[in-house]
Amino acid sequence: MKKSKALFSSAIVLYFIIALEFLIMISPFAGFFYAAFNPLLIAAGEYPATRWLSAFFLPHMVVPPDGFLKFIRVTV
Repeated sequence: MKKSKALFSSAIVLYFIIALEFLIMISPFAGFFYAAFNPLLIAAGEYPATRWLSAFFLPHMVVPPDGFLKFIRVTV
């Protein structure tokens, strides 16, 4: 009984963290996050040894080859 209660509580905490991540990423903080860490992500993508980091942890960071997006993209 005690083990199932602990499992249920940890599942609730996990789902709360997942929901909180969604709320943070739709907030203006997400713009700041990607603006501040964009040079790091670009630098990590230049080397084969670290290129997998952005592909594995941040697969949504793929920027389509749109002319407007290329114009506003920050490059190092």
